[in-house]
Amino acid sequence: MHEQIVEEIIDFIITNNPAAKEHLPFPRDESLFEKGVLDSMGVIEVVAFIEKRWSIKILDEEITVEKFGSLNKMAMLTREKTGVQATGSYRCSPETSPARSE
Repeated sequence: MHEQIVEEIIDFIITNNPAAKEHLPFPRDESLFEKGVLDSMGVIEVVAFIEKRWSIKILDEEITVEKFGSLNKMAMLTREKTGVQATGSYRCSPETSPARSE
């Protein structure tokens, strides 16, 4: 599930910010904000996407470098909040794919 969450976040970023493609491949363990992939508004958009996509709430105090500072950390926090273990399986339906939302 972890990798699938990462891939959906990447798809969302690219879909909503085509200029981000010039930064591909995105680093998995580095801050996308510090790398210039996301600006502050982009971070807010990613938070909103994750909350809507996985029906979770990310608290303001969780939007930190330690908890939300990389793709892997975003996926880890998402898994933690959904209660899915790292070994759990997950399938994305076409209706919930980021490319198909809104």
